[in-house]
Amino acid sequence: MYQFGKKLGNGTYGHVYSATRISDQKLFAVKSIKLEKMKESGDIKMLEQELEILRTKEFTAHPNLLSVEEIYMEEGKYHFVS
Repeated sequence: MYQFGKKLGNGTYGHVYSATRISDQKLFAVKSIKLEKMKESGDIKMLEQELEILRTKEFTAHPNLLSVEEIYMEEGKYHFVS
């Protein structure tokens, strides 16, 4: 898992943090999205579309796009690790 550090930015549904992977001390940026806020606003479909795009071969292989290391859910939040 990850140890979250400094908050790097804010958004409508969550925040971006610096985070260190505990197993190897590698540094990442983690976008954390509050699932409850997405459900309240009816934008859950947008999140599902974003997840689908991030998992496509075209996205993951593109040299000008940030790769996503991992996506996981914890305590009612989706975490996108880059």
